[in-house]
Amino acid sequence: MIRIALCDDEKNYLDKIKGILEQYETEKGVLFDIHSYLSPSALLDKIEAGEEYSIYILDIYMPGITGMSVATQLRDMGVESPIIFLTSSPDFALQAFGVNATHYILKPYDKDSVFFAIDKALNEIGMMRPEGIMLRIDGGYQNVLAKNIIFSEADDNYQRIHLVNEKYLYIRITMGELYDQLSGLNGFFKLGRSHVINLKHVVKFTSNKLLMTGDKELTIPKGAIADFKTAYFDYFSTQTNLS
Repeated sequence: MIRIALCDDEKNYLDKIKGILEQYETEKGVLFDIHSYLSPSALLDKIEAGEEYSIYILDIYMPGITGMSVATQLRDMGVESPIIFLTSSPDFALQAFGVNATHYILKPYDKDSVFFAIDKALNEIGMMRPEGIMLRIDGGYQNVLAKNIIFSEADDNYQRIHLVNEKYLYIRITMGELYDQLSGLNGFFKLGRSHVINLKHVVKFTSNKLLMTGDKELTIPKGAIADFKTAYFDYFSTQTNLS
């Protein structure tokens, strides 16, 4: 699922672009999760609390904090998602390039200009190719980034997938099906019959315990410690060689 953050202090513009995005969903067969914000501070508060978006659509002229300032803060925080600016003036065009903006739409905008900008943003997301898996959730699909998965634990035909920022997903999928997807990504290890762990999030381990990111403690099944150690040190040896 493509998560989009809209930020404009004028509600009529927020409603208009949301309507155009809904047209895009219908005509292009994609699924958006659209979040609207009337103030840049509200958007930044959500991001600082751990929210992530695939695309940011920001009005430039807003009271208090401009959209350009929001974009600069996003880039300073390491956010690489495409940014699309909305504005009534071309004065900020050069600054838009400075924050690696994907597109710049002048108001009043129409369906064609928004569709063109979203096409560019989705193409940019495709070229970024973040490592992740696509999971079916609540009747739709969500791309879950590998770096955000700490571990999963089995509950019959369901999995509780623990994520960073103390979040988790509870979905209907067997551990075998989930591991089939995760095993294609670097750093995932099947720990016994109940857990798949992300080696990146192992904080420390003993002969029978693992401490994961978020202070989650897991028991290493008897007989699994040797395989775990091999996988763990192989993984970090690879990471060192790549750096």
